[in-house]
Amino acid sequence: METSRKVVKKHWWSVFGLLFVCSLVNLAGLLACFVGVLFTVPIVLGAIMFAYEDLFGTRPAQTA
Repeated sequence: METSRKVVKKHWWSVFGLLFVCSLVNLAGLLACFVGVLFTVPIVLGAIMFAYEDLFGTRPAQTA
């Protein structure tokens, strides 16, 4: 938890912006008669996963 807090503190506004946009996307899915959530939740989870990989550097190196 401490490591996570330290990493997020360095990128606070980026993480906040991502979570804010993700919540707006999910809200739009909810407003679409709850059916849109079936599409927006996987997209949001993917965005959060890529943000985690960027912050913690867990993505494997790509060879060109």
